[in-house]
Amino acid sequence: MEIKRDQKVAAATTATTAKEAANAQAEIDQLRANRAAVVFGLTAALGMALCGYLEADFLTTAGVDFGTQFETREQILMMAITGLVTGGGAKGLHDAISNISKSSTKKSTPPETGGQT
Repeated sequence: MEIKRDQKVAAATTATTAKEAANAQAEIDQLRANRAAVVFGLTAALGMALCGYLEADFLTTAGVDFGTQFETREQILMMAITGLVTGGGAKGLHDAISNISKSSTKKSTPPETGGQT
């Protein structure tokens, strides 16, 4: 009788310890996610400021044409997108370009060879 009671206490203690460990890990994961969001926001803001100062423009480089006279909203849009691309870093940009490339390749390939209809 005493052994069963000790086993129940040990099982309850183990379950409590496992819950505490899971909660601690969840807190750490949330802190890491928050840190990643804050760092991305800071790098994107810095990228926007630098792109505005240096007059760098990702959209024009990518082939988007706004004409010869830019309005303020177009300049803000161009600076914001360029800053986000810059702030996201090379890996994010590479992944986005790869996904777009795969999608367009799949669409231009006939269905018989694995493309879309």
